[in-house]
Amino acid sequence: MWVYAWSMIAVVSVGVISSIVLRFTKPPEMWRLGFSYISIVDTSYTPVFEIAYVYQCCGIFMITLSVYSSDVTVVSIIAQITAQIKILENAIRTYVERGLKDTKKTSETAVNNVLRDTILNHHVTLLDTVTTVEDLCCYLALCVFLANSVLLCLLMYKTSLLPFTNVYFIMYFFYCLLIAIQVFLYCWWGNEMTLANESLALGVSQSYTPDGPLSHAMALKLMMIRSQRTLCLTAGKFAPLSLDTYKAVMKASFSYFMVLRQVNEEVVEE
Repeated sequence: MWVYAWSMIAVVSVGVISSIVLRFTKPPEMWRLGFSYISIVDTSYTPVFEIAYVYQCCGIFMITLSVYSSDVTVVSIIAQITAQIKILENAIRTYVERGLKDTKKTSETAVNNVLRDTILNHHVTLLDTVTTVEDLCCYLALCVFLANSVLLCLLMYKTSLLPFTNVYFIMYFFYCLLIAIQVFLYCWWGNEMTLANESLALGVSQSYTPDGPLSHAMALKLMMIRSQRTLCLTAGKFAPLSLDTYKAVMKASFSYFMVLRQVNEEVVEE
């Protein structure tokens, strides 16, 4: 997340500084705002340029803060679910030992209580949480993926037209990096959650002992069946948050970029 945060800071900082540099080193007709050349007012004279500059910086700051906050919130929830699945796996592997530590009850009663709490409370709560997060965030993730796929394509095309020494080349480069990191965070943690659930199914199967009570075997079987179902979050109910999806998004953006670049070269040759 720190790389994501610093990439955002780099993009905003370069845009802010570039406007200031142009303001004091170039004639008025070359003054440009850092994040958009389009303005409903003429910014080629003072104090209109300064007012538009402050207004744009405030707007960009609020948008950046909103995007970062929403991304951190969603990714943190997914990371927390992943951690809870791993905690549950450790709990199911050690439910007998933890049940026997309860000296106030008989061994069988204590173990049954620990197993019931682990399966009914922890596991079912996790499944309900994943369903809730999926319903709330699936279309948000879809918007992030679609918008970033198109935006990354256009940014790579724009960056390829600029010389390395241009300050906007640096800003667009960091912007491309920022988009790649944003999509990667969603896909990485979604993939980690799926892998953690697969490991949970293995942990349940390994915790079974033939000499255990039949009720334990039935409970563990039920939990293993639930764990064998693919547990994943999706973008728009069809694209799972996984590393394969990340590679597909990056590949699509690069393919569109190459098409735009080829079209531009053909136009220039004509």
